[in-house]
Amino acid sequence: MVNPARQIGKDKLTPREAKFVQLVLAGETYMDAYRKTYAVGPNTGRLTIKTAAQRVAKRPLVAAALAEGHAKIADETLIERVQVIREIARLALADPRGIVDDKGRIKLLNELDDKTAAMVASFEITDMGGIKYKFHDKNAALEKAAKFLGLYERDNRQKTDPLTALLKSLNGNVLGVVANPDPDGDDG
Repeated sequence: MVNPARQIGKDKLTPREAKFVQLVLAGETYMDAYRKTYAVGPNTGRLTIKTAAQRVAKRPLVAAALAEGHAKIADETLIERVQVIREIARLALADPRGIVDDKGRIKLLNELDDKTAAMVASFEITDMGGIKYKFHDKNAALEKAAKFLGLYERDNRQKTDPLTALLKSLNGNVLGVVANPDPDGDDG
C-alpha cells in the first residue's frame, strides 16, 4: 500500500493530506477521513463536510495518491479473488473417490492429496479408530461457480418486469394527463 507520509515535501502532500489519504485507503469514507484530519466543529453540517472532503480528494496530488493506493489495493484483491475462484472450482469439481486408496481403505487426513483435502469440511476419529469425513457442499460450490461464470444471466434476461411488459404492450397508445378537461367534449 502507498505510504503517503513519504510523499510529504515540496510539491508533495501536506501532513494533513497524507493523513486523509491514509485514512481513505484504510477504508474510511471521505467525510470521516476529513473529520479525523481537519478541524471540524461539532455543529458543522454534513453538506459542508462532504463538499470540503471532496475538494481535498480532488486536489491533484491527493487524487494521484488515492489512485495509486487504490490500484495497489486492487492488485492485492485480485490475487485474493483468483484464489477464491480457484477454491470454488476445486470444491465444485472435487471427486470424493480420492479418500479411498487402491485397496479400498479410507485414507487418513495426511494421506489425502490437495484436491481431496480441500473438499473436507471436517473429520472425526471413531471409537474403533476409523475416520469419518464430512465434505463441503458441492452444490453450493457449483452454484457459486455458475454465478461467477454468468450462467444465470440468460435466465434473468428471460424474466420480464411486469411494468415494462405493460408499457411495451401499449406501444405508445397512451393519452397523457389532460389539464382542465372539457366535460362537454367540445373544444370551444
